[in-house]
Amino acid sequence: MDKQIVVCRFNEDISWTERLENVIIYNKGEKIKSKHKVVNLPNLGMFHASELYHIIENYDNIADITVFIQGWPFDGEFETYYKWENNSLGLNNIITYYSTLHTGKMLSHESYTQKIGNLFECPPNYNQRHHNEFIKYTADWKEWQKLIDPKGLIDWNDTMPLFRNGHIGVSKRAILSNPKEYYILLLDHWKYSNPIAEWMTESTHQFIFNTDTKGNYIDLGHSELDFSNLKDYKTWLHEI
Repeated sequence: MDKQIVVCRFNEDISWTERLENVIIYNKGEKIKSKHKVVNLPNLGMFHASELYHIIENYDNIADITVFIQGWPFDGEFETYYKWENNSLGLNNIITYYSTLHTGKMLSHESYTQKIGNLFECPPNYNQRHHNEFIKYTADWKEWQKLIDPKGLIDWNDTMPLFRNGHIGVSKRAILSNPKEYYILLLDHWKYSNPIAEWMTESTHQFIFNTDTKGNYIDLGHSELDFSNLKDYKTWLHEI
């Protein structure tokens, strides 16, 4: 079973990746050198645009397990709680945690759980930071809900997994449970002028990959969405 580590970087020190194998780095900051493959992208779309870009571009040869992780994974609330620091032990603990999929499960174990039924009304200026710039918030929670739960199958007051900072291990089956067009449709919402707030994706990560609150497969109806007017994502997110 092959495993790939996908690092989404802006300006972080990623020297820690030199201790790993089978890593690909999506870089949105100054160009860097690494023993790993580096894909330079424009500084648009935050973490999850890099994640979606990777899935779309590698859809036909996706790894059995893909671990999506930020450029400096050691300062997340979850990682700090467990004192997983930038050393061999800390790095091993992080990668092991997110690349371990329990028997029959499609995703790694979540960092935390939460109830998000009270978050349908998104604050108008919530989480508008885009690295060193600001973005205009133009989509609300209910719009996002239609993309990830078009059939209304999710009980939003149930306790749900939360993959803090976007750190998540995803099985090949989970990724391929959606057509590639679905990820292109999502990516269109990450454009600089019209992004979905990062916390929306963080709060609903598992549902993007058709898993229920226990990590089991559930067909949420993504393949039945209208893909007839897909935008060309490479007009704004492309390798440079």
